[in-house]
Amino acid sequence: MPSDNSTSHSLTLANVSKTYPSGLDALAPINFSLYPGEFVSLVGPSGCGKSTMLRLVAGLTEPTRGKAYLGSGTTKIGFVFQDPTLMPWATVSENIQLPLKLSNMLEPGLKEHVATVLDWVGLTDFRDVYPRELSGGMKMRASIARALIIQPDLLLLDEPFAALDEFTRAQLNEDLLHLWQQEKWTSIFVTHSIREAVFLSNRILVMSPRPGRIIADVPVRFDHPRDPGLRNSHAYNDLCADIASRLAVHMNGEER
Repeated sequence: MPSDNSTSHSLTLANVSKTYPSGLDALAPINFSLYPGEFVSLVGPSGCGKSTMLRLVAGLTEPTRGKAYLGSGTTKIGFVFQDPTLMPWATVSENIQLPLKLSNMLEPGLKEHVATVLDWVGLTDFRDVYPRELSGGMKMRASIARALIIQPDLLLLDEPFAALDEFTRAQLNEDLLHLWQQEKWTSIFVTHSIREAVFLSNRILVMSPRPGRIIADVPVRFDHPRDPGLRNSHAYNDLCADIASRLAVHMNGEER
């Protein structure tokens, strides 16, 4: 992915679109930028290109047209997938170290660094445990830790909590938000849950049905730190309803 040294943004997508060899148009031209330290969520209907956009940002696929530019200070990208994809024959600690081994980034102080990341995600007591012994929530914590071990400048999360029960999902939302407040990575979070997006984000990009395009860029102005009580406030529920109505309009093929 090109680097644009002239920008203060962590990431800029300039007229990015994606058409697959089959002829399927996944993304219409997309334009947006992220400032360092922002937490931005993508919401939209299934198949609208949210995951495709993350893969473009990560350099896992190329845009058909347009460019994705990383800012000059954005060098390391962490990716958390919907499936934890942990190696079953390796312990939690060994799984977390995998990106460093693949990138030849192993260095003195690794043991202490792993211990710090395990503490961040609440897995200190599970460092020598194998994935088969973990709950779904613990597996996802390990997957997040694996993305954080490289100390990313940009953290991409593709529906990481979609398969979890409501209680575990809410707890991981709070834990992730606490970590973001502490470390201030620039983050892009894909979710189908409007309520999850509003709780976590500084901004929400609302996407149309395929081919995906951004139909709204919604600021979320709730103060930090955010606690679970926010979910019961009128302002929170009003913003959730507003985003849902924007999606409904475009799902029905109408225009504002």
